[in-house]
Parts: sequence; structure tokens; C-alpha cells
Amino acid sequence: MIVLKNKEGKKNNQQDIFDFFFNQIELNCRELGYGDVTVNKKMKALIKLFYEILIQCENWKKLQINNKNNLLLNFFSNNYDNKILTSKLANYFDKFSLFIEDISLNSIIKGVFNFVYKE
Repeated sequence: MIVLKNKEGKKNNQQDIFDFFFNQIELNCRELGYGDVTVNKKMKALIKLFYEILIQCENWKKLQINNKNNLLLNFFSNNYDNKILTSKLANYFDKFSLFIEDISLNSIIKGVFNFVYKE
């Protein structure tokens, strides 16, 4: 694994997490028997989708609940069951964002969590 360091010589944890996440996806594709060309195509599509989601979710907290649901619906087929699913998913993301507000990135990487559930 390549360890990237910033100007101060500290590890770039965000880059490590990104690399680990997409390396795991690549390994899973290879375990499924996909060849190099297919893996590359799938990884390119996944990374593009990942960045699209990041860009659209950048202002998640500022969005009204209907806008959150519509944003999530863009990534699913548009039917009644998925509208219920996206509503639950938006609620989950709201709770998760409250959960991670007080947790440092280093704590997440080390697996050390000291938190109080907030409603």
C-alpha cells in the first residue's frame, strides 16, 4: 500500500480510506471472475458515480427533506417502493451525519468510538 504524506509529512488518511475502499471493490470484482478490461470499466463507472454523489451531497444538511429524497431517487428506479426506501435512507443519512460530527477521522481509522446517540 502506498502511504501518501502531505507537506508536513503526515499521512493523508482521507486518501488512504479512498484507496482502501476502491481497492476492496476491485478485489471483489476480480473474485467474481471479471477480467482486466471489465474491472477497469466498472471501476471507472463506480468512481465517476462516487464523485457525482459527493458533489450532489456536499450541501446535504442544507437541503429540505423532499430535496434529499429526490436526490436519492436519482440513484434508484423511480417507483413507489423506492420512494419509501429513499425516505428511510435520507433519515438514516441525517442520523449518521449527527453521529459522525463529534468523531475524529483518526478515531474512525483506529476503530475507537466514544459517542452519545443524539436524536
